[in-house]
Amino acid sequence: MKNRYFLLLSMVGILLLAACKGEQKKETKMARPGLETQMEVTNNDSTAVRQLVNDFLGLVVQGDVDAAISRLYILDGEEVKPLPEKQRKASEMMLGLHQVYSFNIDSLIFYKETDSKVCYTLILQDPASTASPAHMQGLIRPVRRNGQWYITLANNDTETNKSALDNE
Repeated sequence: MKNRYFLLLSMVGILLLAACKGEQKKETKMARPGLETQMEVTNNDSTAVRQLVNDFLGLVVQGDVDAAISRLYILDGEEVKPLPEKQRKASEMMLGLHQVYSFNIDSLIFYKETDSKVCYTLILQDPASTASPAHMQGLIRPVRRNGQWYITLANNDTETNKSALDNE
């Protein structure tokens, strides 16, 4: 009887461990507690934004910085525009400084059509060569205009610099 009980307990423990070791899915958050989302968001929105960010960061990993930067925009008033030359050059310099081995999308938070954010981490060392590879964190602000998503920079020269989400 003790063997059956032990066997049953062991099987339950193994199942729980297997469930915990499964790939953890990153959650899309809907603003922060106390700050209600100001727009309607569907799974299609989070899929579209994730795809844009994955494409952008994938190009960075491949070393195609020019193609990656061509996917970035700025918000100028109510209009989404390609990056101006000054910001393009600054972005090229920053993204071209290090070889990037991989990336993680850490969080995706929707608030308003002009105020959402994606936090990501770039892995700058080969993870196979060190237990704690060097990394750099970044922020992209997705903007939705007329049902279309764009990824924009969050810097001092753009309207997406300040965010109600930054106080979390």
